[in-house]
Amino acid sequence: MKVYTDSQIEKYADTLIWGLKTARPNFKKYDSILLRCSLDGRELGEAVNRKLVKSGYNVIFRFLSTPGLEKDF
Repeated sequence: MKVYTDSQIEKYADTLIWGLKTARPNFKKYDSILLRCSLDGRELGEAVNRKLVKSGYNVIFRFLSTPGLEKDF
């Protein structure tokens, strides 16, 4: 079940990227950016990844461990 519409996810991704560029104004094209999200946030993570790659950044995409994996560790 989707919580957000595709339009809302795109706007949320734009907001996160705006926050990134505001907090770190010295990012340049081809800089590397580590993007981590949980499995529940996969759609939003993919949207942010897509927008960053289109902007010319090198994105390193990683999923966070699940609570079960963390407990086992």
